[in-house]
Amino acid sequence: MEPASCCTTTSRQVVVIFTGFGPEKAKIDEMTSIVEELGGKVSTSADECTHVVFEGGIAKTEKSLVALSRGCIFATTKWLFASKKAGAWKDSTGFMVKDARMEREVRFTLKESVAKAQHDPNAGAKLFQGLEVYATKSVAKGNHEAVRRIVEAAGASFTKREPGKTNRSSQSAKQLVIISQKEDLADARRLKKLPQVDVIYEWPAITTSLLRQELSLGRQNQLAV
Repeated sequence: MEPASCCTTTSRQVVVIFTGFGPEKAKIDEMTSIVEELGGKVSTSADECTHVVFEGGIAKTEKSLVALSRGCIFATTKWLFASKKAGAWKDSTGFMVKDARMEREVRFTLKESVAKAQHDPNAGAKLFQGLEVYATKSVAKGNHEAVRRIVEAAGASFTKREPGKTNRSSQSAKQLVIISQKEDLADARRLKKLPQVDVIYEWPAITTSLLRQELSLGRQNQLAV
């Protein structure tokens, strides 16, 4: 993980990704122009961004979850327009995204989670350190690449190979976490019998941990098999 200062507006070039927007290309073009006018860069990759610019509420997307693990700032569009008016980057922490419904539902505060990812030695890119993850077929509708990027950004190792069909990719991994869906219950029951499978969680337990930036993988989050 990059230093905590990687996502400030003074330490390095601002790199913005946009998420949560509809098909309004003109609006994206306008905001892109603002970013470039102020010396920043627009990207499509959460792996290099410093800021995520949102429209609407917090989304549990690949971009958002990867960026959160990197300690990136989640700002509203008002940050860009305020910066344009000032002719320089405004402090983005004053324009943080708020989503009362999501934050109440998941019991987290985005501002606090970003701070944890930036400064807490047990959060960010270290949150899932020591875990090896295998995802069953229905997770993220079969988009294992997105799941891989999400869990690896949080420090886990990821394997596409089903447990029992290969050696563990990391002998130092503390446990193999199978992230499943109820649609995969039959597979989960079969996998749970394998000696190398320690625990099976549903995908929401993973996203909740990421949003809170604390491990929320208690017994109540395990898939009943």
